[in-house]
Amino acid sequence: MDSRILPGDPSDPLAPEALARGIGRLVAGAGTPEPFERGGTCIESEWNWGDPARRGGACEERLPAVAVAHGTVVVDGAGQALLVSLGDVTLSGVSLYGGVVAAGRLRLERGAVVTGFARARGGVELRGGSTIRGSRCWSIRALSVEPLLVPAVIRGGGLFPLDR
Repeated sequence: MDSRILPGDPSDPLAPEALARGIGRLVAGAGTPEPFERGGTCIESEWNWGDPARRGGACEERLPAVAVAHGTVVVDGAGQALLVSLGDVTLSGVSLYGGVVAAGRLRLERGAVVTGFARARGGVELRGGSTIRGSRCWSIRALSVEPLLVPAVIRGGGLFPLDR
């Protein structure tokens, strides 16, 4: 699969292709999420995924929707985001608060932690003490980011899109 945004299943509000179209820009390659601020102002950049660790910081409220190309590797760092992958994606040593929706395989390695939710068509692979911690709060926050605003309710640990 290449990095073009291809059509997905129109009946699935969490189809990675549909979410990526809503996001509009695509990040590729490898990078480290970290907050970027200047003069007390949070600066938007493709790898600034907010600052989940520092309450009261300039990037505390930043929780972007980030679309990544097939084969993207996220290395170390921490962030809060809805991460949408158009293919396979690897999180290595990363702490991510929010959610991951992948068209391919989701790999977590080197103690990577996702707090929120993960959904991957190609399955999830956990290595080296990595884990996914379900969190209703972080799931709702991730699914509520603009421009997506996916209406959903969470019941008994499951995510159910609302009828439109």
